[in-house]
Amino acid sequence: MVKALAAPVNPRAGSKMTDRLSVMAGGRDGPGRLALSLVYPRGRIDVGLADVLSIEAVASISFAIDGGSATFPAPSVEVKFVPHVNARLHRLTSTMIDEPLDIMVGGEVVARPIVREPLGLQGSFRIAAADIEAAEAMAAKLRKGFVGPNLRVV
Repeated sequence: MVKALAAPVNPRAGSKMTDRLSVMAGGRDGPGRLALSLVYPRGRIDVGLADVLSIEAVASISFAIDGGSATFPAPSVEVKFVPHVNARLHRLTSTMIDEPLDIMVGGEVVARPIVREPLGLQGSFRIAAADIEAAEAMAAKLRKGFVGPNLRVV
């Protein structure tokens, strides 16, 4: 089960609702607070709180095959950004196939996936994990940037 963030503790502060998250807009950390950074030696993308739509651990992937569908176990973390971040992500990852991309939260590298194809055109990307528990742990690390002084994890 993936845990989401609760509504702001301070009801007077503004909030922005997304599919899976409720994050503070403004407050002590300011509206420009970073959720995470995507870092490569030839480029960096700093992703703000408002630019992340969801970060979710998933256990499987489904495909449409010959008029039907098939589901396969594929534990991973699915990350969705707003379109302008996806466009920047695509430009960056188009130049780094088969190389690692550091995903940083709070100055710490929390994931270092190998880029196998340009990312950003599909609206989301997945980071593979060994099992669903590892995917949930990685998703929690990636969401760490959302937890501010006026939020609580439930």
